[in-house]
Amino acid sequence: MIPTGFYRHFKGNYYYVLGTAIHSETLVEMVVYRALYGEEKLWVRPAEMWNERVERESYQGPRFIPVGSEEVPEEIRRRAVMLQESVLGK
Repeated sequence: MIPTGFYRHFKGNYYYVLGTAIHSETLVEMVVYRALYGEEKLWVRPAEMWNERVERESYQGPRFIPVGSEEVPEEIRRRAVMLQESVLGK
């Protein structure tokens, strides 16, 4: 299970994990998350892939790194709250 909250991709962008879901056909655990940049799309990714280590010339480590909200720039944090409220109908 992937905890909800803010994450930083190894390339630098921020994401917010909304939760996990199970694929109806394969029963694979999927991470449901929102990009906190650009069009702010919702995405799903297999949890196994979410937790992968990335091996690049300039980086070796986790694909997504959990970060505390204090590490996320204030504007991105505020936008994430607004997006969450719009999904929940507040």
